[in-house]
Amino acid sequence: MRPSCAGGERGAGLVLALVILLITGILAAAAASAVKTLMRDSLYQGRALEAQALAETGGEAALARLSRDRAWRQGFRGKGFSKGSFDVTLSSGPNPVVTATGLARPLVPFGRTRRTVSFRVRLLPVPSMPYAAAAEESLLIMAGRAAVDSYDSRSDKAPAEFGRHGDVATNRDLAVAGSGEAVLGDATYRTGGEPPPDAVSGAVQRVLEPFPMPLEDGSAFAEDHDNLSGIAPSALYDPGRRSLTVPAGSTAAIRSGVYHLASLRVDGTLRARISDGPVVIFVAGYLRVSGAIENPSRIPANLILYGVKAGETWTFSGSAPLHGVVYAPLAEVVVGQTVFGALAAKKLSLLSGSIHYDLALRGAKSGFPRLVPGTWTAGLRR
Repeated sequence: MRPSCAGGERGAGLVLALVILLITGILAAAAASAVKTLMRDSLYQGRALEAQALAETGGEAALARLSRDRAWRQGFRGKGFSKGSFDVTLSSGPNPVVTATGLARPLVPFGRTRRTVSFRVRLLPVPSMPYAAAAEESLLIMAGRAAVDSYDSRSDKAPAEFGRHGDVATNRDLAVAGSGEAVLGDATYRTGGEPPPDAVSGAVQRVLEPFPMPLEDGSAFAEDHDNLSGIAPSALYDPGRRSLTVPAGSTAAIRSGVYHLASLRVDGTLRARISDGPVVIFVAGYLRVSGAIENPSRIPANLILYGVKAGETWTFSGSAPLHGVVYAPLAEVVVGQTVFGALAAKKLSLLSGSIHYDLALRGAKSGFPRLVPGTWTAGLRR
């Protein structure tokens, strides 16, 4: 009689079942480990994105502080979203490097994920405008047709009455032609005769030392400008000649930014769109305005016109008041319209209209920060 093999088959089946169970356990453990790793990596990526957002928030906070005070260089720590935070440091110098590090919530076993961004900021030059009208050489005011007074845009952008702080100054000659009161404020000069006593309401002073009129050549913005993207319609801008011409009957818009032009002529209307900072225009040539340059904000510091070339003549005979700052210490500037703000030139002639000096320009600390292209870097640290 042959022996039965049923017991052997049952033993083999048991072994096979154990092997299958073991393999299943191994696969399940591997799958669980993979899922755990995937979840951990997903959480880590989420923390990394949080840290990046926090770092960028810190950078934006630094830009906001620099916009209020261009001399500010003190670092700080700020609180962000999701229990995160950021640290900000700035280098010294006129164009500081901003470094912002975002710290996300702790994640086991990595701890706090850090993301750092760094970029250099160029602070737009803000001309010192302690006077309503200032000239390096000669200042001419036609009394009876032109007048200089003051107001403060911080309290009233469209005043019905004006104050007596429209001070004027020249490093050489001050001439007041005509009769009547022309300067509602003080007058300072260095050479030549004294203006008529009834022409100046305040003190008249002859000084020995000249006041400074620093030059800003705009070379930093000769290539880094918004000429091609910030002017509409773009057909009015000639990129070959780098000139902007707004014909009579036409309207153009120029948005917040920095522009570097070889010439600017406005016979129509050029409207500044102040949405993200001031409009700053460097002009390395002539400037003529017979139409209107509109600044809807009515804050002169939001529109700055720089003259950066010697021997040029700028003329303002516009059909509407100009709310802006004109700083052209190398050019001759002739004004025949109303200006809210301040003017400085090599030679300045106020032939007609009123110069309403904005007291907010006195001691202004605004920085107008601008990110230097090609300096943005970002790094990740666990």
